[in-house]
Amino acid sequence: MFQLSYIGADNFKLHQLFTYSLMHGDIWHLFFNMFIIVMFGNDLERVWGLKRMIKFYAVVAVGAALLHTGYMMHQMYQLTGMVFPQINDTFELGNWAMGKSTSLPPSALSLYFGSMVGASGVVFGILVAFVYLFPTARISFLLLPISIRAKWLVIAYVAIEAYLAFVVNPVDNIAHFAHLGGGLFGFLVARWWVYTDLEKKLK
Repeated sequence: MFQLSYIGADNFKLHQLFTYSLMHGDIWHLFFNMFIIVMFGNDLERVWGLKRMIKFYAVVAVGAALLHTGYMMHQMYQLTGMVFPQINDTFELGNWAMGKSTSLPPSALSLYFGSMVGASGVVFGILVAFVYLFPTARISFLLLPISIRAKWLVIAYVAIEAYLAFVVNPVDNIAHFAHLGGGLFGFLVARWWVYTDLEKKLK
């Protein structure tokens, strides 16, 4: 009901473009996402205020979902020649589970019946926005006597995600394009607000 389903599936609803970001696979998935949101989001909230921070979360969550959905649609087209294949849920899923032949390949059925949950896209947006506002901030690691500038850490993280997003890995169930979408929209929102705030000061 709240997880992000494939846009062509019968159980897809428009509200899922946001509500998926409030759902998580398990307690550790929730913990690590919330830990990063609190650790870096606090500084953003101090600059923007609570209302802007809520808007940021919502826009970045939807942006991450849109890029992820666009990539899933591209994958479906590559596999079937269609973006919105007609599937009888009960027949197709039942036959797929029993290993019988269906009208679509198993990889396409995985896309059609698959779903996404988690605030990881928003996490990426927060990391990128943090670096945009505080590029020279240093991040220290627990129990390690080293620190690194935030911009280098986030650039490396985004580069790794970009690499993984374009590497075909059939056992990888991580939504890398949602992460990249969150980072992109996080950058765009932060840049727009910095620009508009500067304009207001100059008037």
